[in-house]
Amino acid sequence: MKEKPVYKRSWSELTRRERILREKSLDVLRKVRNGQSLSRASKELHIKPETVMKHTNAFRKSKGKWIAKSQDRISRIMSIYENGKQEWIEIRDSRTASKIGKYNSAVNQFLRTGNEDILKQFIKPFKDSKGNLHYFETDPDKLYGIAESQEEPEFYEIYKI
Repeated sequence: MKEKPVYKRSWSELTRRERILREKSLDVLRKVRNGQSLSRASKELHIKPETVMKHTNAFRKSKGKWIAKSQDRISRIMSIYENGKQEWIEIRDSRTASKIGKYNSAVNQFLRTGNEDILKQFIKPFKDSKGNLHYFETDPDKLYGIAESQEEPEFYEIYKI
C-alpha cells in the first residue's frame, strides 16, 4: 500500500519533525498568499521551496512562477477561546483557519479597545477536523478573564507545534 502524502496527513499522524516543517511551510504559504515570492518567503524562513510544496501541495505553476492556491485542505492545530478558556483544536482547511485568525485578531482588538461590536460576527459555529462543532467565545467578561489569566508570551502563536 502506498504511503499517504505528508500534506494529506492529519496533525496526529505527523512526527515532531514533520509538524515543525508543516508549521514553517504554512508560514511560507501565508507569506506567498500575502504577495511575497515563494523563493523569498522560503529563504526568510530557512526552508527549501521543495519542502514547502511537499508539505502543502498548495501551489500551481502559472507563466513559469509558483502561485499559491487560494485555499487548501491542510490539517493544522490552532488556538481559540471557547467556554471561558483557551482551546487548541485541529482544523482541516484554510477557510476555517482564516476565520479563526480573524476571530483571534478581533479578540485582541476588543481587549485593546473594549469595542464589543467587533465580536458580533463570530456567533456562527464551525467544525473541527473530526466534525465536532465549536463556538467562539464572545462573552466580554470571559474574554477579559482569559486574558488576565494568561502570561504575556514573548510572541503570539497561532499554531501549536
